[in-house]
Amino acid sequence: MITWTQNIGCGAVSTRPLTTWSLACPELAKIEYIHRHNKAAVHMHWKIYKKEFGIEVKEGWYEHEPKTVTENDSVTLLWDMPIHTDRTIAANRPDIVLKSKKDKICLLTDMTIPLDTNTSVKTTEKLSKYEFLVVMGALGTIKKDMESYSNKIPGNINIHELQKITLLSTVHLLRRVLSIK
Repeated sequence: MITWTQNIGCGAVSTRPLTTWSLACPELAKIEYIHRHNKAAVHMHWKIYKKEFGIEVKEGWYEHEPKTVTENDSVTLLWDMPIHTDRTIAANRPDIVLKSKKDKICLLTDMTIPLDTNTSVKTTEKLSKYEFLVVMGALGTIKKDMESYSNKIPGNINIHELQKITLLSTVHLLRRVLSIK
């Protein structure tokens, strides 16, 4: 069992066993957790661009830099933009909004990467706000039916690719925080 007695980035100093709960830290959330989330969300954005709508993208998803607004003749794709409504709502900033000009519909897509033990709670919370979602634990845990939700997202999103991206990002975060080379 690994224990830590150093500052892990959030000012905490402890000799408790090191677990993923040890990294539930508001200071890490400001940068590292957002970075991990955005890597997986960028992958989804890239897949939607490339596979569904034939919009020119870089060869590797990791080189993709989403623009806030991208349009072609049939769709408008928004990245991390608030949605203005006639009443105040808490969930007004989905990761990806796909507006079909032909069908006159908008698909609001969101993803979250909580601690693995919170995936069920987050899935229920997000389903009350979004129809198209991906909820994946920091170590890649998903609910049994998560693929049925991710399959609704345009772009042929592969949940296993997202798990790999999330897990590698978590490993990167742990290495940085623990200063492991």
